[in-house]
Formats: sequence, structure tokens, C-alpha cells
Amino acid sequence: MRDVVDYEEGNQNMGLDDGSLILVNVWIISDEDMGQMISKIIKPEDLEFTFAIIMPELEQPWDLIDNCKKWFDVLKDGIFKITPKLEYKDMQMLRERIETLYKTYEEPELDEDGNLKNKKRANLKKGDGMDDSLSKNDTSRIDEIDISIMEDQEMMDDLRKEMDLPEGALVTNLFIPVMVVCSKVDLIQHGEAKLKNLLENNLDFIQCSLRKFCLHYGASLVFASTLQPGNQQQ
Repeated sequence: MRDVVDYEEGNQNMGLDDGSLILVNVWIISDEDMGQMISKIIKPEDLEFTFAIIMPELEQPWDLIDNCKKWFDVLKDGIFKITPKLEYKDMQMLRERIETLYKTYEEPELDEDGNLKNKKRANLKKGDGMDDSLSKNDTSRIDEIDISIMEDQEMMDDLRKEMDLPEGALVTNLFIPVMVVCSKVDLIQHGEAKLKNLLENNLDFIQCSLRKFCLHYGASLVFASTLQPGNQQQ
């Protein structure tokens, strides 16, 4: 997935209008043997724009870690066949990017309305979103405060980048961001009695095992559930 920083500029450069769709390539692998296609479909220059999702199910908690290991091995084998084709500087850039993502990660927070807070705010444009009655001095002062916040955040990020990785973290760098999405979490509340009791009694152990496993690869961990045929509200 290529990062489109400016939507309008991106559309102009690609000759698209507002009604055009920007397509994102998505490949789904459900057969372990099909993992060999990874190195044939993804080009070395595509790795910078590639994101992988591993989706184990909570329906069989005793197989969770084994399933994660299996699919991470499939992903690793595919990626490690591609990386030797990269120039060393490009490979190093991808490696350092994943380390930076890990080191500068911050736990997301929600505001009072349940919206995700933007901790790394962009610089306020002078007068944007402010009352017209503000004086020029007030506006300048707000800009100075916002710039100061940005500089502090950048300084903190720079310090984090210089820190060593914790023991056991990002032991295997796959050069691309990876997320583990554990699905069917609703079984904890609505599963059959036997499975429900098993999950309730071992939930802490399951979460701890998954987090420890994901830590090895620097992967994100998400628990997902939906009891409806869609995952978005209009």
C-alpha cells in the first residue's frame, strides 16, 4: 500500500478525479503451500509498501500459538527470498524503519467522544479553528506553543530511536509491519459452555502467550469480534 500524503495532489499526478477509486492489492493465503507465491508476487521495491496480517481464531485456543508459528514461518520464508534482491542500503532502511516503529510506538488513547487522539499533532495554521476575536499576539503565542509541543515530541522520538531494543523484542525483523488479529473473541461470552469456560479460565494465559510471541517479531496484536454481518456502522 503506497502512502498518499496529499489526496488531491495524488489524484492530479495519477490523472484521477474525485469519482475514481485508488486500488490496493490484497492477497489472501489460506493454504500453507501457497506461501511460495509471496516471493513471486511481491517485488523487492514493493516491500516498503507492504503490510501483513496473520489471523488466528480463538475457536481452537490450544492451536493458537502453533497456527501463529506456522503462518509467520510462511511469511518469513517468502520475505527472506525477496530481501537478498535488495540493495544493502534499502534493506537496512527497511530494517531500521521497523525498529523505529517499535521504539516510537505509543499506546492509543480515546477522547471524551470516543475518538482516537492525535498525539503527534500537525502544526496549527495561524487562525485555523480559532475565534476571530483573537489578537495577533494570541495567535502567535498558540503557534509557538504548538511548535514547542512538536519539538518535544520529535526529541522524545529521537531519544527512543537511540535506545536498545528490550530483551526478546523484535528478535526476528521481517522488514515489513505485521499485525496479528485474533478473531472470534465473542466466543468468550457467546460460545458453547465447554469452550466458554475454557477461554474464561485461561484468557490471561492466552493473552500473555500471544503477546510474548508477537514481541519476538515486533508485531501488533489485535482482538476482533463481530456478531453482525458487517464491521462498520453507517
